[in-house]
Amino acid sequence: GILVSCGGFVAAVAPSIEVFIVGAFVLGMATGGYFVAANPLLAELYPAQLGRAIGTHGTSHQIGATAAPFVVTGVLYLTTWRFAFASIGALALISTGWLFLIVRDSLDESPNCSVDTSFLSSVGRQWQVIASGVGMTAGVLFVWMGVYSFYVPFLVSAKAVTDLAANALLSVTFAAGIPAFWY
Repeated sequence: GILVSCGGFVAAVAPSIEVFIVGAFVLGMATGGYFVAANPLLAELYPAQLGRAIGTHGTSHQIGATAAPFVVTGVLYLTTWRFAFASIGALALISTGWLFLIVRDSLDESPNCSVDTSFLSSVGRQWQVIASGVGMTAGVLFVWMGVYSFYVPFLVSAKAVTDLAANALLSVTFAAGIPAFWY
């Protein structure tokens, strides 16, 4: 969450394309590792309701992705791209703080919980699991990111669809995943 915030803020204030690329790289790297980290965290926080927690998490993610084209278009209509990246940084910082409080309160409620809080030692012991998670999702996410990154420009240039309609079709693509995650 902190890396997402830093990447968003760096991109927002970038005085040059090189600095913007650094901010975008940090933002991309941080968001790329999100699901690999999120699901084990949900397993620690909600062991008795893991399916429900992951389903709620995935559904929330899909709802956000469905709304994103409209929200971003609205933000860019009213403000600038710099404000959009600053908003990403601010929202990531706020939600990271909120998540920290949830995790802290959850651990306080279960004193018998043996959670390893040493990040680096955990990574050292579990590097195979981490590498497998990243490896399994990297190819699929690479293709998926390419599809939705180029979907709108493809529809506009190759299929003569308006920008508004192309963004709406992108939202429909994400909306189709909402029932699947919920189920």
